[in-house]
Amino acid sequence: MSDKRDFLSDSDRTDDLSEDLSTGASNVGRDLDRGAGNLANDADDTVDDLEDDLDDLDDDADDAVDDLEDDADDAADSVNNTADDVADRADDAADDVKDGSKNLWEKIKDKADDIGDGIKKLLIKRNFLI
Repeated sequence: MSDKRDFLSDSDRTDDLSEDLSTGASNVGRDLDRGAGNLANDADDTVDDLEDDLDDLDDDADDAVDDLEDDADDAADSVNNTADDVADRADDAADDVKDGSKNLWEKIKDKADDIGDGIKKLLIKRNFLI
């Protein structure tokens, strides 16, 4: 059985080969262009994803710092409130001691007056005082 190319001239075979090479080169070029485009798109997507991830990480870090600052402020407020409570209790205790000492002094004075009055009555009763 004979092949159709057996009847082609060398010039026709060269033209066919040239056309096949041209078509093959065109297909390879198209595939390379498409592959390069896909690779570029994938690279762009990857860069975008990384930028988004970095933005998220930055936001998370900022949030963590804000949370730590809030926690530190809350702790400082708590310490200040406790110190204020202790100071108020100390002031109240000092006032109680002061009031207690005034009351004690008043009681001592009253008792001294009572003793003095009792001595006067006794002296009057015994006619030592007129």
